[in-house]
Parts: sequence; structure tokens; C-alpha cells
Amino acid sequence: MILTTRRLELRPWNESDAEVLFKYAKEPDVGPRAGWKPHESVSESLDVISNILSRAETYAICFKGENEPIGSVSLHLKGHTDLTDRDDECELGYWLGKPFWGRGIMTEAANEMLRHAFEDLGMNKVWAGYYDGNDRSKRVQEKCGFIYQWTTQDVDVPALGEKRVGHVSAITREAWLRQERSAVAINDIEQRLFAMRDEKYASGQIKIIPSVDPERIIGVRTPELREFAKELYAEKEGKEDIDAFLNSLPHRYFDEDQLHAFIISLEKDFDSCIAKVEKLLPYIDNWATCDQLSPKAFKKYPEKLLPYIEKWLASGKTYTVRFAIGMLMQHFLDGRFSPDYLEKVSHIRSDEYYINMMIAWYFATALAKQYDAIIPYIENCALDPWTHNKTIQKSIESFRITPEQKDHLRSLKVKTDKSADDMKGAVLYVHGRGGGAKEAKRYVSLFPGYDVCGIDYSSYDPWDAGKEIYGEIRRLKQKHRVIIVIANSLGAFFTLCADADKLIDRAYFISPLIDMERLIMDLMKGNGITEEELKKRGTVMTESGEELSWKYLSYVRDHRVRWNVPTQILYGQYDGLVPYETVSAFAEKYGAEITVMEYGEHWFHTKDQLAFLDKWIISKENERTINELS
Repeated sequence: MILTTRRLELRPWNESDAEVLFKYAKEPDVGPRAGWKPHESVSESLDVISNILSRAETYAICFKGENEPIGSVSLHLKGHTDLTDRDDECELGYWLGKPFWGRGIMTEAANEMLRHAFEDLGMNKVWAGYYDGNDRSKRVQEKCGFIYQWTTQDVDVPALGEKRVGHVSAITREAWLRQERSAVAINDIEQRLFAMRDEKYASGQIKIIPSVDPERIIGVRTPELREFAKELYAEKEGKEDIDAFLNSLPHRYFDEDQLHAFIISLEKDFDSCIAKVEKLLPYIDNWATCDQLSPKAFKKYPEKLLPYIEKWLASGKTYTVRFAIGMLMQHFLDGRFSPDYLEKVSHIRSDEYYINMMIAWYFATALAKQYDAIIPYIENCALDPWTHNKTIQKSIESFRITPEQKDHLRSLKVKTDKSADDMKGAVLYVHGRGGGAKEAKRYVSLFPGYDVCGIDYSSYDPWDAGKEIYGEIRRLKQKHRVIIVIANSLGAFFTLCADADKLIDRAYFISPLIDMERLIMDLMKGNGITEEELKKRGTVMTESGEELSWKYLSYVRDHRVRWNVPTQILYGQYDGLVPYETVSAFAEKYGAEITVMEYGEHWFHTKDQLAFLDKWIISKENERTINELS
């Protein structure tokens, strides 16, 4: 039997798959997570196919139109699982090759196996388990609707000769059917949203909401979203469908986030409303949804709202803090105003642009409503310089501030370094061989609000290039709190030689040359040059024009890499210069995450490759924001 999904084809394993299986099963990050040793040979992989993967209801995961397995998914029937001895129950098992992690592939395959189990095989319950620390497996089960059942200590893992903590979850046929009905309702809502799509409006939103992946923006105008929210909220018979939509977090599309906020804003019962707001807040990743969330119930019960505002202000999460300040601005600047609220907001210190902008908006609005109480905060510079000046700017733009008050506010502006207006930080691009600092321009649009620049190092000797890069990072750090490095190919190696990891907040490596010793030794071997010869001659020019240097090789061997920076790596599937093993070893050692582009090369230069690179950076920046919020 062959099962299909939108992207995948699930088919039986064949003995001819042994070499491909070995390619992915030898990876030390794959098997041990699931309780089995990495494969050591193609023959071992062949034995596994013959004795394990050939069992009933075990499928190779392949992309549609391709026949190469990238992982495995199975239903362990009675006699092949310790979780049940019933004929109408089974256990879901799965693993996926590391280059394909983080793309929703495993969830897609697992969902199809659930459909197969309940619809085709007549199962009433499907079990699943994962070992403590295997968060990826846990997330797959959560996304598929599995419910936690129990935890067992000291679970034997015979293949590895150790004991672990095991967690078990399950999903029943009834729960799956409810989930499927909910999926249909959510799909109907998505279709309605796409029917209201305005391409021109979508283009405008992409520009003004940079924290949202452009692919998540449908482009429905706000008035239409509000009307749709009212329609859904008024549907008494469809309450279960609406609840299913509100519970389907995170949503796939930005417009669904907006619709969600508008529906909650219509809720009249405070307790029900606050519960829904608290559930949504961790998933808000942009200023627009944050500011559109304006529940009517809050206006009627401000005294019940205050404790929640206090909690949100202290959360440290960008859009939760912004929402809290917005609620203070909306409900506590008129008859319920208290100077205590000013104190709370004025003491907030953040590097986040969207928090500081809301603080400025709050104080500018407060000046219009409570001028005498607010002006001392401006006169005494209670806010940081950027927020102070932004407050004055917004106040001067207001029709509610008198000309005399505007003149006074202008006199209170403070001088700041130009860099103080940059509330996010700096991005330094380090080019590879043959590149230059001008290549940094293409990253400006990917990091709105950042000072994006490049460096033209004057030497290709790592000891000199490293010093130049360190100096540039040090210079940027004196002006910016957050430093991001994007390093391409050889630039990644030079960045490692800079010993500047303590100054860098995060890094993006593109086709990084990491194991320089291996590269040099391969060049020497290919040109028939021994170490003794290179040491004796000092430098040797190869037929391809590459200069090999004993000093360079010695430096590479003696220089100890120190790298404690959250790092994302982009690698091309057909990189002919950097072996995947070296990148994987670096990632394992320093905790980096690798993304592999199918058919990608060492040099990302085609239209498709550059588009993939852009989406990669945007998605990783968005993931970082979401992780900070959750």
C-alpha cells in the first residue's frame, strides 16, 4: 500500500534503500533520540530493512515524485508494542533524517498514519511515546492531537544499554474525529479569508509588519475582518467551530491572528474574555495584532483587569508588555488615572523597538489628557533618550497639545548619538573569497530597524582578518547592544578566528568553511604535496592557483576556536566544497542548527537560491521572536 499527502508519499521499504537509509541513520542525532544506535554500515542498514522495516504498516517517507526515503513512519500492531495488547490499538513510531527537520514533514506523515489507522484499519486508539529531552518528538505528538497519559522512570533502552525517562501519550478515534471536524471548520474559515484577499493591500502589509513572514499574510482589509468576526461571533449554531478556531493556536496565517483578536474583542463576559486573551498573547508576534486586540469586556471591569496588566508588564515578552501598556493607555488615563501607572511604565527598560514605541505613545497620549501630571517626567528625563524624544515628537504632532505646550516640549528634546535611534542593533556581513562589503546591502530589507553593514578585510591571512573583524565588531558593540553576524563561506572561518563570540548575540553562517585543516589537507593530497615538503618550502602554489602555506596550516592547527553564539547554518545539498560531515560536527559541538536547501550549491547565487536564503533568515528571526514570547 502507498499512502500520499500534500508533499509526501509513504511506501514500503525495499532492500535497495539500504544505502540511503545508512546515509541518514548513521547520523548520531537521529537514532539515539529514538533509542537505537547509529548505523555503522550499509550492511547493517540492509539487515534493519530485512528484519524491522519490512514489518506490516511500516513505510518509507519520500517526497512526491522522488523515490528516496528521508525517514520512516510505522504503526506497531499487537505483538510489536509494549503499550497495548489490544487488536484495535497500535503505537505510532517515526524518525526523520536530520536535513529535513523543522519543515513539518514528520507531522504531515504522522497525521496521514492516524487517518490510515482510524479509517482504513479500524483502530480505536493510537499510542505514542518519546524519551525525556526529545522535544521534537513531543511537538509532533502535540501537533497531531495526542494527549499525555503517563511518565515512567528508569525505562530500559536495550540498544543503548541505558535507562531513561519515558513519556506516553495517546489519541482516541473520537478525539481524532473531533479534530478532523475542527480542521474542516478551520479550512472553511481560511477559504473565506482567501476569498476576501486584496493583493495590493497584502503588499502594503508586508512592508509595515516586518516581523511577520510574508507568506503568512493573506491581505484581508481590516473592515472586512471585523465584519467577518461579528458574523462568526453571532453564529450560535457554529459555536463549536468557532471554539475550534480559537483553540487552533498557533494559526497558519497572520489574518487568522487578526480575526482571532477581533472575535475576542467582541466577548462580553470578562472571565471568558480574559482566559481567551491569556491564551492568545503568547502567540502574538507583531504590533498590528497586539494593537487590534481591544476587548469590550475590559472597559466594564477595569478593577478586575489591573492585576492582569501588572502580570503582563512583568512578563518580559515584547508584545505582552506592549499590550499591557496599551491597556493602561486605553482604560486608565481618564477618570481612573493614577500617577502609580506612570511610575510603572516609566521604569520599563527594553531593547525592543515595539515596546519603546508603545511607551512613547502612552506618554504622548498621557500628555494630551493629563499634561500637568506627565510633564515632570519629560522635564526630569525619566525615560531613555530615544523614548523621551519620540514622546515629544508624537506629542507635537497631536492636535490636543496647545502651541505653548509644544514650544515647551521642543525645548526639552535631548541630544543623542545617531545610533541611539537604532533600537534593535547592528548586523555585520562578513564576505567570502572574492566578495565584498557591498554584498551587505541585500540584507537591509531582512533586518528592518538594524544598522546593516559589511567589512572589507584587507588580508586573507586568518590572523589578520580575524583581528580586523574583531575590531569592527568591537566598534559596533560600542554603539549597539545587539550584534548579529552573517558570514558567508570563508567569512565564517575568519569570524571564528576573531575570538569575538562574547560580543555577538547570534550568527547566520552560509555555506561555512569551518574545518579549514581538512580543506588544506585535501588540497595537499590532491596536489601530491606532503606535510614535510610544505614545511620545508614554506609556501607552495598549486596548479589551480591556490597558495598553500605552512604558516597558515600551523595557525589553523594551533588556534583554538571559542564559539558560544546561537548559530543558524544554511547548507546546500550539492555543496562541492564543504562536506556535510564537517558542518554537522560543528553544529553538534557548538549547538548550531542546520538547514539544508535541496539542490543548493556552495555559492547561493541563483534567483531560487537567494529567495530560499531570504526566507530562511526571515523564518529564523520569526522563530526567535516566537520562542521569546512563549
